Amino acid sequence: MAKKPPLPEVEIGVALITRGKTILAVFNPKWSAYSLPMTKRRRWNDAGMAKGDRSEDWRDTALRAAYECLGRPTRISGPLSGNAEPIEIAGFSQGDREGLWKHYRFHVYRVTLEKGEEAASGQQAIWLSVDQFLDPTFGPISPTARNVIREVQARAKLAGASFP
Repeated sequence: MAKKPPLPEVEIGVALITRGKTILAVFNPKWSAYSLPMTKRRRWNDAGMAKGDRSEDWRDTALRAAYECLGRPTRISGPLSGNAEPIEIAGFSQGDREGLWKHYRFHVYRVTLEKGEEAASGQQAIWLSVDQFLDPTFGPISPTARNVIREVQARAKLAGASFP
């Protein structure tokens, strides 16, 4: 019996934008659902390097996702769920719009906004509680966003920290 080839891996940087006890959700028209600001990590070939392949820094990936949502530069704030480092979530596989299954790896960074700070005008963005993100009767919320919030919340509980 032939071995199945491994699933393609997709690396995603996530900006968990918080304000008080709420988290910013942005509508993604491709998914027809609200999600967290997230984007694929960029990779490119650099002929000037011995190996040739380069990857965008995870922090830069998350900041780019935040910028796309906020329309302005921002900074990573931390810690996230009692940990000074970003949270890495691996082992999440799902099918995409084309029906192809992929393995996703997320690096989640916190961006904290002050009261009154909002997403860029023109964005369909709402502030949600953790309970709203995780409530299966509330939506549309992307399954990916629910998974990330569930994982970050679980790690916060393990660390004895509050979330968000």
